[in-house]
Amino acid sequence: MSDSFILDFNLLAEHGLSLDEFVALVNISRNTLNSKEILLSLQSKQFIKLIDESVILRERGKIFIELISIDKMSPKAIKKKDKRVDEKFSSFIKEYRALWKGLRPGSMGSLLSCTIKLTKWMNENPEYSKNDIIKAAKIYLKSIEDMKYLQRADYFVSKTEGGVESSRLSAFIDEIDIKPIDDWTTKLL
Repeated sequence: MSDSFILDFNLLAEHGLSLDEFVALVNISRNTLNSKEILLSLQSKQFIKLIDESVILRERGKIFIELISIDKMSPKAIKKKDKRVDEKFSSFIKEYRALWKGLRPGSMGSLLSCTIKLTKWMNENPEYSKNDIIKAAKIYLKSIEDMKYLQRADYFVSKTEGGVESSRLSAFIDEIDIKPIDDWTTKLL
C-alpha cells in the first residue's frame, strides 16, 4: 500500500466521493475503521460492503485506491504525461474492450478497471506487445462455446479470488505463437 496519493478533486467528484469518504476509503484499505455514517455512504456507492461488523473493500474501492496511489511523492512521480501516449493507450483500451462488445451484457468490463489492470499487466510483462494482447483475447473469445461462461474483459486480464490473483491473459498469450498442426487428419475435413 502506498503512503502517498494524488488528490484530484475532479476525480473525487467523478466518482461521487467527498473528501471524508476518500479518507475513510483509504483507511478501510489499510484495515482501520471509520464512522458508521461514512461507511454507509461508501456502501451505497458500492466502494465497500458491510456485513455484520465487517467492512469489505469491494473491487470498485480497490481499483479507485490503486488509481490514485503513487509509490513516492517526487518530481519524477508527478511529471506530466505525454498526451499522445495517453491517446494511443486510450485507443488500445477501446479496441481491447470492443472485442467483448455485444457478447453478453456487461462483458466489456468498466473502462477504469480495464485500464488499471492492463497497465499493471503490461508493466509486469513488457515482453508482450499490445498486438499480442489483442491476439490472445481473440483466441480466448473464439474458444468460448457457451457465452454464460464468458469472462469479462477486465477479469480476463486479472481476477482476485480468495486472495489469489489469476490471469487468463497470461495463459492465452502463450497460445498466439502456436500454429495449427498440419497432418493428414486435418486434410480429411
